[in-house]
Amino acid sequence: MRTLSMVILLAFLLLLSYGAANIHCSTVSHENRTDVHSLLEFKAATNDPTGALRSWNRRVHYCNWEGVICSSMKPGRVAALQLPGQNLSGEITPSFGNLTYLKLLNLSSNGFSGLLPPLNLLHELVLLDLSSNSFQGTIPDSLMNCSNLEGVDLSRNMLEGPIPEEIGSLYNLIALNISRNNLSGIIPPTISNATQLQLLNLQENQLGGSVPGELGKLSNMFSLGFGDNWLSGPVPPSIFNLTGLGVLDGHLNMLRMALPLNICETLPNLRILILGGTMLDGHIPASLGNCTMLQVMDLSNNSLIGEIPSFGKLLSLARLYLESNNLQGVIP
Repeated sequence: MRTLSMVILLAFLLLLSYGAANIHCSTVSHENRTDVHSLLEFKAATNDPTGALRSWNRRVHYCNWEGVICSSMKPGRVAALQLPGQNLSGEITPSFGNLTYLKLLNLSSNGFSGLLPPLNLLHELVLLDLSSNSFQGTIPDSLMNCSNLEGVDLSRNMLEGPIPEEIGSLYNLIALNISRNNLSGIIPPTISNATQLQLLNLQENQLGGSVPGELGKLSNMFSLGFGDNWLSGPVPPSIFNLTGLGVLDGHLNMLRMALPLNICETLPNLRILILGGTMLDGHIPASLGNCTMLQVMDLSNNSLIGEIPSFGKLLSLARLYLESNNLQGVIP
């Protein structure tokens, strides 16, 4: 589930652009020297086999370096660093945390390793995308100091340990993707304090315990994914009352439950329902035939019984998986 909300947020930030694609400064203040020093330390510690950082030299003003965007509000201060998919690798130096006016950081799809860089001084940071790297260790509590964060993508790394309980203190958070790591422990109920969340992706980790009912407080939620973990117990009824929910993916868990009979009355905007391999039992609710926006439905590898209800109203349905159940009767 690689994020509609994250893409929208990134596009929004790029439109802002901070008005600074071509800033030229005749003098460099103390703060600006700090930014230059941090960038040069980053370059010195980074393996760059394809020369993505070849423009990072003193002959080119640093605001025109590849991937660097400076601010028009704070001339000469680095507001964005975007270097996705550049085959860069190495460990990120601690001085990186001195880019204190940074609002957007995207180093996704590279080979960076080691611990996550220190970000506790980056109070202006709005979007953080470090996905598809090889970062290790835990998600640091210091990340919660970045109180303006709206989008965080740490997916496809090797992070471990628990999800910090303080994650809910990021009150402006819209999208959080920490899937495809080695995170363990429980889903902290305190996530529900981030009431602006629209996308939450926790898939393909080693999370245990139950799905907290507090997630039902996230009234803006559109996409909720917690599949391929070690979660047990039913999905709380409160989640089936998130009327704006469009994507629900909890596949490969031990939910042991029957689907609510009125599922499409409470989730009228449902587009993707993936609960394959979750130990579902009971009947397929006939009300699923009224989820007119449904595009993908996967209820395979469960213990569902009875007949397949009519799905004749599901004109948008592109994929339907019902194999490996105990269904009977004719195909409607």
